[in-house]
Amino acid sequence: MAKPIYSALVLVLVLIGLIWFDNQAPFLPDKFYCVVGAGYEALWRQDASELRRASGEASPRPFVSATKVCVHGSLWDGIEAVIQ
Repeated sequence: MAKPIYSALVLVLVLIGLIWFDNQAPFLPDKFYCVVGAGYEALWRQDASELRRASGEASPRPFVSATKVCVHGSLWDGIEAVIQ
């Protein structure tokens, strides 16, 4: 009878610890934050002139490079978003 209570208590403590450590510095993969609602996907664009400045080389033709990224805060931000 007491075993389910202890298991639930351990689970709650592990979740609190995970949220606390994540609030100090994100350590989970970026896509995970978007999946749990603690972030949103954004399109990060970089054109040829920015890439040329970064590498110091001339680009053969103009182009635009785009990458999907997850802009996130912490797991606590996701919990607050669900509560509100």
